[in-house]
Amino acid sequence: MYLLIVNIVGLILCFTAIGEIQGNIVYIVVLWVIIATPFEIRPIQISEDLQSTLSFAIHLALSVIYGQWVAIVVAAAVTAVTDLYGKKGLIKLCFNVSQFSITLYLTGTVFSHLKQSSSFINLPEDLIAFICASATYILINNMLVEMIIALTQRKSILSLIKRDIRMTVLYYTALAPMSMLMVLLYKEQPLTMILIIPPLALADTSFRHYISLKNETRKTLEILADIVDRKDQYTAEHSKRVARYSNAIAVEMGLADEEKELIELAGMVHDLGKISISDDILRKKGPLSDDQMEVMKTHPDAAYKILNTLKMYKTGALIVRAHHERYDGQGYPQGLKNSEIHIGARIMAVADAYDAMTSDRPYRKAMSSNEAIGEIKRNSGSQFDPKVVDAFIKVLKKE
Repeated sequence: MYLLIVNIVGLILCFTAIGEIQGNIVYIVVLWVIIATPFEIRPIQISEDLQSTLSFAIHLALSVIYGQWVAIVVAAAVTAVTDLYGKKGLIKLCFNVSQFSITLYLTGTVFSHLKQSSSFINLPEDLIAFICASATYILINNMLVEMIIALTQRKSILSLIKRDIRMTVLYYTALAPMSMLMVLLYKEQPLTMILIIPPLALADTSFRHYISLKNETRKTLEILADIVDRKDQYTAEHSKRVARYSNAIAVEMGLADEEKELIELAGMVHDLGKISISDDILRKKGPLSDDQMEVMKTHPDAAYKILNTLKMYKTGALIVRAHHERYDGQGYPQGLKNSEIHIGARIMAVADAYDAMTSDRPYRKAMSSNEAIGEIKRNSGSQFDPKVVDAFIKVLKKE
């Protein structure tokens, strides 16, 4: 039903827009279709199922300069070309044309109702109108797309929006000033707005590099986690469980999706530093001596030195380094306390301790879950953050 409604409304707007195009501006439509198509063919993967392109900057500028009808026709034509080229099918083609038509109609309507000047734009009096039009485009476009993803995959639309909001806002915020620059260049000399194409291409390349770096960082962490797995089979399963518990606690505490992902990844590699510890110590069948314990205590710093080399994982490196800190400041390696310890490390400390206590070790048998929970409760406020302990107990009750 949702798809049907969007398609009906969108296609009505699209055909209305086509009827509004005067013969003397057809060349303008054709020109912008030619300019915009190469950018639309190569979308940027914002998340696993959400893509974006430079079309926002072009659509917004066209809405301001020529009005929403021209913008709708250009968007529809570019979408038709790129979707047919990509063999996305008729259903996706109709939806994409429709959602762009609805988005641009509302964007143009907001701008025309809020603008103060008599010309197509004049600063500073029309700045608020431009900002509101930009916000309208971002909101409507993403709501329409996220809704279809939510319905198709049976996910919560709020969870999808929370997951994608940071990257989406970052991308569009970078493009909005360029769209404004296109408008201002057109106002001075229409042909000069073509000069904005190289900076747009540069922005596109830069954002692709950012996304690529983020993905490569995750892949690197997965490889490092695999190295830990191969070092010690116990550590492998332990790290996976700590990552799972840590994520569950973060969810229970209502942390942002980005923080949850960061903490879960940290859980996967929190024992990475143990690759610097000899097998004689790691696999000793009995309690460690004082000297051996001092060696073991070096593993958080060892992990930090490795992870801190990843530009996009500086915070994750700090979390891993601090996962043996105590809430009362008696932990290691830095003796941090309370809020000085990153929330991710405070969460991981509880998850790590629980799994260690409920797992067999070479020198002792595992505790029961109730015994481990009792131990964690006794150390709440000293070794562990009380809020994290409460959240973890709620997590265990749900399992």
